Amino acid sequence: MKILGIEWSSSLRTLAFGQWSADGGMCVLSMAQLPEGRDSRYFQTFQQLSRETGVMKSDIHAVVVGIGPGSYAGIRSAISVAYGWHLANDAKLIGLSSAQVMARKAFELTGQTSLHTLIDAQRGECYHAQFRQMTDGSAREVEPLAIKGTEQLASFVQTGACVVGEDVRRWFPEGTAATVESFDVLPDAASLLKEASGLINQPGCERLEPIYLRPTSFVKAPPSRIPLSEEELNHL
Repeated sequence: MKILGIEWSSSLRTLAFGQWSADGGMCVLSMAQLPEGRDSRYFQTFQQLSRETGVMKSDIHAVVVGIGPGSYAGIRSAISVAYGWHLANDAKLIGLSSAQVMARKAFELTGQTSLHTLIDAQRGECYHAQFRQMTDGSAREVEPLAIKGTEQLASFVQTGACVVGEDVRRWFPEGTAATVESFDVLPDAASLLKEASGLINQPGCERLEPIYLRPTSFVKAPPSRIPLSEEELNHL
C-alpha cells in the first residue's frame, strides 16, 4: 500500500511517499521539502516525488497528516489537501500529533529514550509534552500536551532533561538553560510516516481537526446599519 505523508505544522513543509505492508511495516520511499516552505508549491513537489519513486496519484491509498500543534495555517492547508485525496481516491485519512512526530525524529537523531518537545504557542508560551521511546522506535506520550509559560516550564523540566524543538533554549531563563540538554528538531513527513506505521491497518479518521488547546471565543459582530435617504430607499 502506498502512503502519502504531509507535515506542514512548522517552517519545514515536507511531503513523503511510503510503502506499507503487514509483514514489513513502513518503508519511506522518498521525502521532499516544499520550495520556500510555500504550500502553493505542493503539486510541484508531489510531481517531483512521483518521478523519483514511480508512485502515481492512483496508487495513494492512505494520507497521513501532522495535525499540530504549530502553524495553524500550515496545518489547515495540509488537512485540506488530505480531504482532496479522500474525495478523489477514497484514501484513508490518518492524523497524528506533530509533537509525537517530532519526538520520533528526535529519538533517532539524538539517541535519547526520554525527552520533552516544545512548540511555539505564541503569547510567550509553548506547547509542552514529554515522550518515551518504545521498543519499536515509536514515541509514547507520558506527559500530556499542555500550554506552559517560561517560568512554569523551567520548574517542570528538571535538570539533565532533554528538550527538542525549534530554537528551544529561548524558552528557558538564562540561569536554567545550561541545566538541560537541547536539540533543534522539526517534525517532517518521513518521521510522520514511520510513526503512523502501526495505524495504517486500522480504520481511518472520519474528521481531521488541528490540535489547538486554547479555548476559542468568538463573538459575531452585529450587522452594520447604514441609514439610507428616502431617495435611496425608493430605488431598492
